[in-house]
Amino acid sequence: LQDLDGDISNLDLAGAAARTSLQCYDRQFNQLVAAIRARQIDRQSAAARYSEISSGREEAIAILGNAAQYGRNLDQQYEQAFMNEEQNLAKPAQQAAGKPKVAAKRKNLENARSRKQALAQRTRVIEQQKSEAQEASARQTREINEVMANLEDIRA
Repeated sequence: LQDLDGDISNLDLAGAAARTSLQCYDRQFNQLVAAIRARQIDRQSAAARYSEISSGREEAIAILGNAAQYGRNLDQQYEQAFMNEEQNLAKPAQQAAGKPKVAAKRKNLENARSRKQALAQRTRVIEQQKSEAQEASARQTREINEVMANLEDIRA
């Protein structure tokens, strides 16, 4: 339970790295579309460049998916640890041995539950970001197909 803060930090780092990558790929996509519309890039080069962008976005989405799965796994691990701690605190022999010690353990358990709630919230945010990134990828695929089709229409 004491490792919860560090584990959440790892989750945050993975999510931040994926979000930063997605932002970079979005900028590259917008630059590619602008170059296509300005006829600064040929169809074959544009297709290759879009393939790189799409592949990179999928890798970043996979990182978000892995981070969300990591968060869900942590949540399950900590829930089991909470149940074990609560069972230990409920033992009559322990309570009789020292109430201040039990009170401190209960307080630590409450603090850990609060951090676990933060973990669950961060996991939900990452899952939402993954969903939004997948939708953006689908939109970009439609947009690049339209731009490329328009390029063909202009040439014809």
